[in-house]
Amino acid sequence: MIQVRDAFGSMQSFRALFDTGSQSNFITEKAVKRLSLPLSPTNDNVSGIGDASAPILGDITCLIGTKDKILFKLNLHVISTICGDQPIAKLNTSGWTHIESKPLADPGFDLPGPIDILLGAEVFADSLLNQHIKGNANQPIALNSVFGWLLLGKTRLASNTLVHASGKNDIDLNSLVQRFWELDCVPKASLLTPEEVFCEQKFLSDHCRDTFGRYTVRLPFKDDSEPKFEGSRDVALRRFHAMERRLSRDPDLQKEYANFMTDYLDAGHMSLVPGNELSQGKYYIPHHCVLRPDSATTRLRVVFDASAKDAHSRSLNDTQLIGPKLQPNILEILLRFRVHNIVFMADVRQMYRQILISQADRDYQRIFWRTTPTECLQEYRLNTVTYGVSSSPFLACRTLRQLAEDEGNQYPIAKGIILSDVYIDDVASGSDTLEHAQQAKDQLIALFKLGGFHLRKWVSNNAQLLLDLPIQDRLTGSVSLDNYETQILKILGLKWDPHTDAFLFEIQPLDRPCTKRSILSELARVFDPLGFLSPITIQIKTYIQKLWILGIGWDQTPPDEVI
Repeated sequence: MIQVRDAFGSMQSFRALFDTGSQSNFITEKAVKRLSLPLSPTNDNVSGIGDASAPILGDITCLIGTKDKILFKLNLHVISTICGDQPIAKLNTSGWTHIESKPLADPGFDLPGPIDILLGAEVFADSLLNQHIKGNANQPIALNSVFGWLLLGKTRLASNTLVHASGKNDIDLNSLVQRFWELDCVPKASLLTPEEVFCEQKFLSDHCRDTFGRYTVRLPFKDDSEPKFEGSRDVALRRFHAMERRLSRDPDLQKEYANFMTDYLDAGHMSLVPGNELSQGKYYIPHHCVLRPDSATTRLRVVFDASAKDAHSRSLNDTQLIGPKLQPNILEILLRFRVHNIVFMADVRQMYRQILISQADRDYQRIFWRTTPTECLQEYRLNTVTYGVSSSPFLACRTLRQLAEDEGNQYPIAKGIILSDVYIDDVASGSDTLEHAQQAKDQLIALFKLGGFHLRKWVSNNAQLLLDLPIQDRLTGSVSLDNYETQILKILGLKWDPHTDAFLFEIQPLDRPCTKRSILSELARVFDPLGFLSPITIQIKTYIQKLWILGIGWDQTPPDEVI
C-alpha cells in the first residue's frame, strides 16, 4: 500500500505492484479520477505479453510516499486497467514464520484485490533497504523497503483448484457474484468524487421554487454543456410503433397504458409540442410499461428509457451526472423502525412528478404518444423529473433534502425524519408515545405540502394515529394490535405483521434443473437486509463456495455426493 497526494493536498492510499521487468510506471484511470490530477494527452500504446497492446490515455506526475511522507516524484502512464486481481486466489500463508511481526507494505497481500498502480524496476531498486529474510520452500523472500517489507517469489494458493472463467459472460457473472457477496459487508464511508461534488454544486446553483413552493431543477450534464443526439427520434419512433403493436394484442393492457398517460397529461406532467416545433427535440425517449401486480395503487407504471442509444451509440443517460447516493441505509431505517412503540409508514405520491424540469431542458425529454392507432401521432415534452433518467434519483432525493433545509426549522421533527427515515419516496418512522407520533405525522404532512408533495398510503400499528386522515390517504385503514386477524404490510421490501411485530418471508421455489446458476439465482431472490435468515443462507453460500472450488460450470449439475 502506498500513498499519493491528490489535487487538494491530501494523501490517498492505493494498492501498488512492483514489476522488475517494467521500464515505466502506470496508474489506472479510476485512480486518477480519485486524485483529480490533470492529464497530459498522449497517443502512445503499451505492449505486454503476447504483444497485447493497450492505449495510454495520458501521462500524469504524482508525489508518492507512505505514512504521509513524500518519497518519490514520478511520471506515470494512465491506462484503463493494469491487470486482474492480485493474487489470483487466496494464498496459503501457513508456516510463514519469517514474516511474523514484520510491518508489511501490504498487510492484505494474501487476498485477491485490484491493482491501482504499477511501479517499474527503477523505483523498485530505489525503494529497497539493505535487509532481506529468506523463507522455506514455496515461501517468498521478504525484502525490506521504504514502504515496508515486500514479498517476492514463489507461493502456493489456498485451494488446489484454480478455476479459470472463459468467455465474457462468465467473467460478468463472476463479477456479479462478487458484488452479491459484498452486500453482506459493512459499507465503507467514502468521500465524494469530483463528479459528485460538481453535481451537488450544479443543483445548488440551478434549482429554484415557484410561487406554490414547487421545486424546479436542471438536468445535470457531465461537461456542463448541451449535448447533441443524432437519430434518437428515429429510434423512439420505431420503438413506439413496436410497443403500440404489442398493446393492440392486449386491450386491457392498452387501456391501463392509456389511462396512465392520460393522467400524466391531465396533471400537467407532460405537454403537447406545438406544430411549429415538431421534430426539433434534442432527445426522444422511448417508453414501455412495467406491471406490478402487488401494488395497491398503481398496477402499471410507464418507464421511460433514457438509455436508448442514438446513431452514435450515445444516450441521454450517458451524458448525465448521477450524483452521490443520498438514500439512508435500509438496514439503519429498519433497525430504527423496530425500536419504536408506535410506528407509521407513508408514501410520497408521484414524488418524481412533483419536481419540475427547467424549460431549458424539456426538449431532452420528448416522447411520442397517441391513445389509439387511429389518432394522429403526437410529440410531447415531459415537464417533470422522469423515471428512467439516471440523474432522477439524485434530483428527487436532493430536492427532499433541500425542502428540509429550506423549511425544516418550522417542523424540526419532520426535518429529522426526512433526513434519516425516508428511502426515496417511502417514509418509515415512529415514536415512543402516541402524542409524539401525532406531532410527527402532522409536521410531515405540513412540511411535504410546502414543497408540493402529498403523503398517502398511511398505515400504523396504532388505530388512533390515523383517525383524522381522509380514507383515501390510508393504505388499508388503521391497523390495531387488538385485531387478531393477520394483516400483512410491506415496509421497504419486507413483509411485516404489525400484530406480532414479526417480519415474514415467502419463497416460491422455481421448477428448474439444479445447477450452480439456479442455486445462486434462488439465493439472490431472498431479500433479507436485517439478516433474519442468515443461519440458513450462510449454509447455501458455503455450498456455493464448494461448487466454485470444484470448478462446477454455471449450467452443470453438481455431483450427487455434494448435494
